[in-house]
Amino acid sequence: MSNIVSTIKKLVVETVKSMDLGDNIIGTVVSTKPLKISINEKMTLEEIHFYKLRSAIGSYPVLYKDGTGLCKHELKKGSKVVLSKCVGGEKYVILGELIE
Repeated sequence: MSNIVSTIKKLVVETVKSMDLGDNIIGTVVSTKPLKISINEKMTLEEIHFYKLRSAIGSYPVLYKDGTGLCKHELKKGSKVVLSKCVGGEKYVILGELIE
């Protein structure tokens, strides 16, 4: 019986290792219109690969002590960004820009 349990454990471990789970990645903006981010020498992600957070890219309202305002954040070519790879690796969330 213990051989069966051991075999099942090994199969589960190998299956999990082979899965493309989520991960955080640092990329470099190579183009802003259309948005393209390079994550290595061989792979550049394009607009269809991204889920965007309003706080990471774009304009959003901000409440101040004395009123409200508009915060604008645009990525620039050469900016380093943090991406979160979704499970399966087909979509990425742009979390924000790195300050070096």
